[in-house]
Order: sequence, then C-alpha cells, then structure tokens
Amino acid sequence: MHWKQFNKARHVNRKFLLIQLVLIAVVIVSSTSLSAQSKRLITSIAWSPDGSKIAIGGGPSVCDPDDSTPYDVKIIDANTQETLHTLTGFHCHVTSLDWSLDRAKVAVSSLDAFGVRVWGSLTGELLTTSQIGGQGVTDLKWHPSGNQLAFATVSNAIVFMDPMTGEFIEERHPPIGGLRLDWSPDGSKLVGASGYYNEAHIGDMTSYEIGELIGHTDAISGVDWSPDGAKIATGSWDKTVRIWDSKSGKPLLTLNDHQAGITDVEWRPALNQLASADASGVIIVWDITDGQQIEQFQGVEIIHDIAWNPKGTQLAYADADGILKITTPALKSASDSVSRFEPSYSSVASDIKSLILRLFIQLFN
Repeated sequence: MHWKQFNKARHVNRKFLLIQLVLIAVVIVSSTSLSAQSKRLITSIAWSPDGSKIAIGGGPSVCDPDDSTPYDVKIIDANTQETLHTLTGFHCHVTSLDWSLDRAKVAVSSLDAFGVRVWGSLTGELLTTSQIGGQGVTDLKWHPSGNQLAFATVSNAIVFMDPMTGEFIEERHPPIGGLRLDWSPDGSKLVGASGYYNEAHIGDMTSYEIGELIGHTDAISGVDWSPDGAKIATGSWDKTVRIWDSKSGKPLLTLNDHQAGITDVEWRPALNQLASADASGVIIVWDITDGQQIEQFQGVEIIHDIAWNPKGTQLAYADADGILKITTPALKSASDSVSRFEPSYSSVASDIKSLILRLFIQLFN
C-alpha cells in the first residue's frame, strides 16, 4: 500500500475508533442518568430519644410493590456512623418513622399493604405488624404514653393501634382526612392535616372537631406541634409555612421566603425556632419570635425529610443524592456525610462528560 494511502486509512480507522468511543461514552452517561433517577432515596429520618441513634428509611424513587429488597430501614449509631440493624421486608416506600420514648421500639409506616410495623430497636426483631387491609400508611406518631400509635392511611382514615398487639383501638374518618398528623406534647390532642385539602383539624380523644386551621391555598404537606404545646406549624405546597395558635386555631405568622412547595416542617427543641424544607432542596431555619431567617442552605433538589436531634443542636436531612447529612445550622458548619443508600452519580457523569469533550477534540484534530 502506498504510504499516503496507509496514513489516510490509519486516520480513518482512528476516527472510526474515536466515534465508537464517543458513542460508548454517551450510552454510559445515559445509563448513569437512569441509575441516578432510580437510585434509593432516604424518605424518612428519626433520632432516638437520647440522640444516640438515627433511623433512616427509604427505597428507589419509583415504587415497585413486587420487589421488597430495595426498601428498608437502617438504624445507625449517630456517633460512629455504623449500621446497627437493617430492617427489611418492605414492599414500597417507608413514609414515616417514630421511636418510643423508652428507645426500645421503632414504629415504621409504609405505602405497602402491611401499613405499620413495630421493631425492637436493640435487636432488630419485628415485634408487631398491623393488618391494614391493603391500605398504605402516609404518617404515624407514637403517643407520649407509649401505649398507642396513631397513623393516617391513604384512604383518609386515622387509626389508633395498640403497638404491642397490632390490634386497632379506634378508626376515625375526619371530614378532611389526615395524611399528616402529630400529637400535642401532653398527648391530649391530635392534629391532622390533609394532603388533598388545604386545612388541618385538631381533635382530642373523644372528638375530632375542636379546632380548624384554615388559610393555606394548596395541599398541606407537613405539620408539627411546638414543644411547649402553644403553637402548630404547617407547611404547604402553596410555598408558605404558617404558625397557628393551638388553642384558638388563629393564624399567628406566615413565612413566605420559600420559592417551592414545602415538604416538611420541624420545631427546634427547647427554642422558639423552626426548620422548613422544600421541593427545590432549600432548608430554612426561622426565628418564630419575629419571623426572620436564622440561616438558609441548599441541598440537592428535593428534601424529603428533616429531623432535629433531641437537644436541638443538630439537624439531619436527606436530599436527592441519597446521602444522610447532619449539620449544625446555627454554627454554619459543613454537612457531614453519615450514611448512604446509593453512591452519588454526579461526579461519575462529570468525568464521562469530560472524556467525551476530549474525544471530540482528538477526533477533529
């Protein structure tokens, strides 16, 4: 073969090889993006009453009722970051976690047909399973006395359950449902906020019609009773956080700084402060005495859940990167990675995009 023809053929082969490499890289990037979309999320977080452990629950971003493997709850040591127990057997998203005050048990709700399960936190043993009859559960809270659980179902019922036997004590069907709920600190009242309507109702152990919280213009996605029992915070997809007088139901304060729908609200223990998270990944810590921000910081896309430790010194949250983070907002310390369900794919995708750019440069040089 003539030398010029050989060089031309070699150049063509080189270009063909580079084109193949570019196509392979594109496929890898596409599959990486799909993996990131289907990676496991942390959808619920709860500190133990003494702050020594954290329970985190999650699963893939797309629920697959036929596959129980990816959906689980991990109990981790808050100091060493070691996984102490992994609670498995769920068929869909974990929607809520709550510890008993004696730290011995963890209640877990899920969107699968089993609804509510109670586990021994020291042994990881399954103690009780509710028979909800195919209804998924959206939220649960342990009564301060420890002798019952209240949980809300997707059919808008509020059910009271004996956590030791799994038997139902009572089932209520309030007018606006109760997809989010919380007990007052003394356990005498329960607030239920609907995910379908724009209001919340307060009830006691005999009636569900002793107070109404009306003012949001979109579905309520988070509700939390203040530690002193005097106020209730609600967050809504209308992008506002509202503070209410728990006795009169009158609005006290509206917080408007979020630019996306609210996903969760959590009072800071022992302080008149509140943390709120939204669907764009923003978390704001508020001073409720004047409605001013104490701090704002940005997560990765949507924040599914936030939780203060019992002393109110640390805030745990999880966002779209699938990593649990702990921060001390008032000190503006950097978030520390505690545990992950799936690795973040962002750095891998970035490296591959750089490779594609270099390949194209070589291709046309």
